[in-house]
Amino acid sequence: RVEVPNAVMDKLTKSLYEAKLIYYSDTFENKVRTFCMNPGGIVSEERYSTGTGKSIAVVNGHSYADEDKRTENTNFALLVSTSFTKPFNQPIEYGRYIAQLGNMLTGGGIMVQRLGDLLLGRRTDENRLKRSTTRPTLKSAVPGDL
Repeated sequence: RVEVPNAVMDKLTKSLYEAKLIYYSDTFENKVRTFCMNPGGIVSEERYSTGTGKSIAVVNGHSYADEDKRTENTNFALLVSTSFTKPFNQPIEYGRYIAQLGNMLTGGGIMVQRLGDLLLGRRTDENRLKRSTTRPTLKSAVPGDL
């Protein structure tokens, strides 16, 4: 999920509560779109059952009608449409594997990375996260390199 200060998205979310933004990447022409926008919301950890007795930590987002529960952030999911080529035919397993790798790097939790660090190709650490202008609402998230 992406989390930004409310001020970044206010112009959109005050007119369209759940704005849908679409972008096509230059290199692969993948369709990238926003989904499940939560103005003043939180990022939450959920567990996805693997069917083997184990679970994978994944993220979701929520917002509240109660003004007392609202936060200073807006969060949303980014969905990327990818067309795999043959012979590959296991997109769900692929996604599950990527999530498991993220869990492995965080000791079983959720990873957070600042956009600036992502663009610079560097890992977010505790010090960089503390200096961030966006305060993550998922306090248990572990700084890292997506």
